[in-house]
Amino acid sequence: MSRLLAKKWAIALVVSLALNLFLGGMMTARWMMRPHRPPHRGMGMHVRSLKSSLGRHLDPSVHGTLERVDAKHREIIRERMKDAAEASRSAKDALSGEPFDEAKAKEAFADARAKQAAAREAMQNALIELAAALPPAERAKLGKAWGRRDGPRGRGDRRRRPGGTREGPPPR
Repeated sequence: MSRLLAKKWAIALVVSLALNLFLGGMMTARWMMRPHRPPHRGMGMHVRSLKSSLGRHLDPSVHGTLERVDAKHREIIRERMKDAAEASRSAKDALSGEPFDEAKAKEAFADARAKQAAAREAMQNALIELAAALPPAERAKLGKAWGRRDGPRGRGDRRRRPGGTREGPPPR
């Protein structure tokens, strides 16, 4: 092979390598920047304690109150959420079971709804008790924080995105 031809091939290989690295970097960056959401558990409630979900949104001066209310309600909330998750799994199993029993599926879904309502009630009772113990400024923060749905990067909320989905970054 002539020196000129070898030089052209070397340049082509370097350009190809640079292009592949650039495209690979773009794909990796896009994958890393996408919002990572927790797996859906069937009931839309992922909060295990008030402190874990609200602690960073409230002033440190009220963390003692938050801890007290959280400690009082934590176990019942966890227990009821666990019951609701098990009932949701049972409803899913009844839906896909063979032979299909319509009455059993309806009963399983009714049980799941009741247990989900009980879990929500436990969480809401804890929130109400916390709100009653907070000063007005912190209660306002509590209301804003409870309406948010923060992902691992601290962004996102419950507002619908264009097109009726909850995917993608929040509107700016």
